[in-house]
Amino acid sequence: MQAERPGELVCIDTFYVGNLKGVGKLWQLSDGGSEFKAQFDQACRELNVRYTRTKPRHAWTNGFVERLQGTILHEHWRIAFRRRYFRRRHQLQTSLASSLEFYNFQRPHQGYRTKGRIPSEIFGRNTASTA
Repeated sequence: MQAERPGELVCIDTFYVGNLKGVGKLWQLSDGGSEFKAQFDQACRELNVRYTRTKPRHAWTNGFVERLQGTILHEHWRIAFRRRYFRRRHQLQTSLASSLEFYNFQRPHQGYRTKGRIPSEIFGRNTASTA
């Protein structure tokens, strides 16, 4: 499948961060895996979004999002968990949002498509940083 413009084709992936004391199981993003299936399906219907599923851990079908998950794990969660004890989900969300702000608006990306640019240069300054 090809996208004609940025944002038309989006990859989403489930990533299990861990079971945090006082918070519970923490998942990052969702692709409609069994732990999110009903909620994901409902949200897609409400937004009139068509989606397809790829096989898990297949880099040739979802390599971009798998790479993003690894980057968030290595550049954010592993560092954040060494520096801070999180007690509430909103603290985790705030921490992740701050990291994604850096990722999207300050951190140069070295991929063959990005060529040292930051996402906000590619997609425009008004691009919201979400996950």
